[in-house]
Amino acid sequence: MTSAIDNLQEAVAAALRDWRKERDALKEAIAARDEIIHDQMDRIEVLEAVIIQMGGTVPAEDEIAADVLES
Repeated sequence: MTSAIDNLQEAVAAALRDWRKERDALKEAIAARDEIIHDQMDRIEVLEAVIIQMGGTVPAEDEIAADVLES
């Protein structure tokens, strides 16, 4: 009986280790994605500033969304 309990405990511990590894990998992937998003947002802000500096206008987000949906 003890052997079965020990085996079950080992299986649960192994599953928990695997789950933690997967969780950590997902956290890293999410952090990398968030970094990419922030970098892109920074680039957009710079481009908007350049457009405005050159005398242009920056379309509102809803206008951009409408253009994307139409295409």
